[in-house]
Amino acid sequence: MAKIANPLEGNEDARRAGAKLYARECAACHGANRQGLRKAPALTQTEVYRATPGALFWVLRHGSLHRGMPSFAHLPEPERWQIITFLRAGTVATRLQ
Repeated sequence: MAKIANPLEGNEDARRAGAKLYARECAACHGANRQGLRKAPALTQTEVYRATPGALFWVLRHGSLHRGMPSFAHLPEPERWQIITFLRAGTVATRLQ
């Protein structure tokens, strides 16, 4: 699964859609700016930056029991890829600053 490529990588429309989905589905735990909150870690950290798109997709699909993250399998696959496109774009931008 880790070797699966993001079919929406670099797609600006997908990034914008992912930003909306992130705000709706993820921000309550991870923060509006991916900074992390008491409930969940920051998504700007190296672990996320270095994760493959396939690994991020797996976590969204299955969740992480030891970290208390639920599965987001209820989201259609394209929407999960949109969130990943948003996360990767923001993480790369953060790393370049």
